[in-house]
Amino acid sequence: MLNPFPHAVPNPYGYMPPPPHPFHHLHHPPRLHAPPMLQAPVTVSPPIELPRIILLEEFLQRYKLNMEDQRVLSELGYVPGDDAIDQLDTVTWEGTRVLPLTKARILRYHKTFLKDIAQGLWN
Repeated sequence: MLNPFPHAVPNPYGYMPPPPHPFHHLHHPPRLHAPPMLQAPVTVSPPIELPRIILLEEFLQRYKLNMEDQRVLSELGYVPGDDAIDQLDTVTWEGTRVLPLTKARILRYHKTFLKDIAQGLWN
């Protein structure tokens, strides 16, 4: 095949692009601010007033939770009525080595507890 540009001067840099201009950073100023992160609003339940101090052991006994549930709740520092349990992140839960169904059961009984308090069943 015949070269279409027989008198073309070879690129002195080979096939690589030329080096950047010494003032290339002036043409593209760095971004000073990262784009705003979109965050879901955190919904916080209104604090619930307990009729009396309810111990974790009472909570466990009333809802027939087992020793594994007690271990997880103790490691989390749960106090019956503490709504912070709903906002715990996955890493915190994983730190207790909790199984997914155990976590779901604990959260379900926490919500049941809050409903029972609101209905006056713990007076």
